[in-house]
Amino acid sequence: MNELARRLDLTDTEASRQLQRLTDALFVQKQPNGAYRMTAYPQLVLEIVSPLKVFSKNRKYFLDHDTSLCPASERTRKP
Repeated sequence: MNELARRLDLTDTEASRQLQRLTDALFVQKQPNGAYRMTAYPQLVLEIVSPLKVFSKNRKYFLDHDTSLCPASERTRKP
């Protein structure tokens, strides 16, 4: 926790609060040695969200171009 506080320029108290929030949200788990590790859920979210950076970075392009020809994923296709 002290390392996290130092890296993020937080007080130990605030770092502890943030870790508790992340633990409550099941984003991290405290290990027996006192360290924290990210759970599978946020790892999955990061894998899904990372490709969206392309859209965000190129948003002006996507505003002016027809994207209807782009293949949709199975989840977004209309039946």
